[in-house]
This record gives sequence, structure tokens and C-alpha cells, in this order.
Amino acid sequence: WGLLIEAVILFVIARKLLLERMLQVRYFKPIKVGYHSLPVIRFGLVMCLWKLADMLVYVIFWPSFRTAFIARTGFLIMLPSVRRLGHCVMSVIGEFVSIAVIYVGTVIFF
Repeated sequence: WGLLIEAVILFVIARKLLLERMLQVRYFKPIKVGYHSLPVIRFGLVMCLWKLADMLVYVIFWPSFRTAFIARTGFLIMLPSVRRLGHCVMSVIGEFVSIAVIYVGTVIFF
């Protein structure tokens, strides 16, 4: 039953992404407005294909290890709040690196 529920959820996610892509390409791209990010949609569709391939391999071969965590992590990264957090982290990474360089230089010097 778990695999069936997983397939239904995957279908819903893929349909949502395809509809967003169609909306962006058909209506917003001609007027040069970015309502949905096409690279994010493409990444989501790749994660859907990855998950589908993982499910098929699991059904056919019954391996001891699954790669479903990669697609699930990809879906998590697509969430708007996680993307905003990533932007915040990337905006302060320069300050973090400069402090780390000073710290490493102090350790090496003394």
C-alpha cells in the first residue's frame, strides 16, 4: 500500500509542476514576466523522474537500498521557505569565510 500512496503523491506533484510550466510558457513567457521559475520546475520534474525510476527498480529488483531520499530532499529544497533560507545563508557566507580565514590564520601563526 505504501508504494501505491507514494505513486499517487508523485502523480499529484508531477501534475502540479507540469501545470505551472504550462502556465509560465503559454501565458507569462510571451509577455516576459516570470511567474514561476522554469529551472525550479525542471528540477522538480527531474526529481519526479528520479522517484519514478527508484520505484520501478524497487518493484522489479527488490534492492536492499533505495535512492528515494534524493528525490525527497529535492522536493524539500523546492519549498519556498527552504529556498528563502538558502538565500539568507548565501548572503552571509562571505562574512563567515572572512572570520574563518582570520581564525585559521591566527591558529597557524601562533
